Amino acid sequence: MIKSALYGIIVHIGRFVFLLTNPIIFQTYIMKKIFLLSAFLLGCHLLFGQTKLPLIKANNASVTIKDDTEISKNSWTLSPEAKPDIYVANRTRSTKTVTFYTDLDSISFKIKPNSKFDFIILLHGKDSCFTQIRSAIQESGQKKKSHHHPFAKPDTIPFILTPFNNIIVKTIINQSDTLNLMFHTAVTALSLTKEGLEKTSLKMDGKSVVKSWGGATNAEYRNFNSIQIGELKWDSLRMTISDYSGQGSDGKFGYDLFKNKVLEINYDKNIMVAHHTLPKSLKGYSKLPLAYISGSFFIKADVEVAKRTYKVPFMFHSGYGGSLILSNKFIEENGLEGKLDTVGVQLLKDSYGNTIKNIIARVPSIKVGKSNFNDLSIGLMAKGASQISSSIFGNDLLKRFNVVIDFPNDYIYLKSNGLMPSPFKKM
Repeated sequence: MIKSALYGIIVHIGRFVFLLTNPIIFQTYIMKKIFLLSAFLLGCHLLFGQTKLPLIKANNASVTIKDDTEISKNSWTLSPEAKPDIYVANRTRSTKTVTFYTDLDSISFKIKPNSKFDFIILLHGKDSCFTQIRSAIQESGQKKKSHHHPFAKPDTIPFILTPFNNIIVKTIINQSDTLNLMFHTAVTALSLTKEGLEKTSLKMDGKSVVKSWGGATNAEYRNFNSIQIGELKWDSLRMTISDYSGQGSDGKFGYDLFKNKVLEINYDKNIMVAHHTLPKSLKGYSKLPLAYISGSFFIKADVEVAKRTYKVPFMFHSGYGGSLILSNKFIEENGLEGKLDTVGVQLLKDSYGNTIKNIIARVPSIKVGKSNFNDLSIGLMAKGASQISSSIFGNDLLKRFNVVIDFPNDYIYLKSNGLMPSPFKKM
């Protein structure tokens, strides 16, 4: 056996010496090996590249999306140039179904935390629109350890609560312009009014379609902006331009800036506090789960209407200065038309000047967390008045609670504060 092995080694050495002493034969030998290696790699590429993405067809660029039970008709516009065009599903820690409906076809996926799915929508039989559905939660389902120093201090942000129930915060835009912006818990990112824009030297990048209460509007936008609030800084934000914001503000910023933190809103002290972890002392607070729909977050409350109590999800909306609005969808689904005492009409304007008609009504009681409100004036969305089908808690009600929002774990904590006895704003 040893002799056989030695013989094999001697033969291989002899071949190698022969190749080295014959350059032409050696070159041919090397080229042959390169060719075989290339063929092997190409075969591997073809083998793994043949994994086909699911494909559906469309002749219309508008797509309807059903996200769990919420249906957003023609809310998605196909973009062949985006590779991929990403739809982030409404945030939830439960498994749910998301379906895309084109004018010709449909496709569904089961979405759970940390999941994403790629597929193609073939537009007009020729344009491949690479599309991805992604969970809003892109970490493991297990609780992550904090990467912050255990003694890291929270960031405190002072604010002014105006007579119109707007939360106004001093901010620095793009390291140069100081503006007063409204903290708005029903929007994301950054927006300036036209008057606010005039206080800066910023130039816009283009126009895009945005949705508001009154419908879709073309709005100017600018990419890659920064904002500083106290010691906190954020970069690479898109800024849109609107006609209106809360009184006394140059625009607004959304809750998503704090999506990785625990945000405290203390109306007694007029401060917001961005915590790295949940505060240890939450004695007296009610703990409620958060639900996310179309980028906004919701809490449930008990509302008494026509001698019956309903558990209603309300959008947490610090940008609306009234108490609350019950949606026309809620009224219709529960057969409550004509069963509330109506006392007048209210006209509102959204960020783009669209007028929304509300009917003023009264409800016997509403319970939020541990707190009860009796004989409360509220708004009822007039039929067809708004594109928003959600009921809403405004800041005239929310300001009566000190709030802790645990964004990483999807909970909110409410505790009544010193503003609880104050009279509600006349609607």
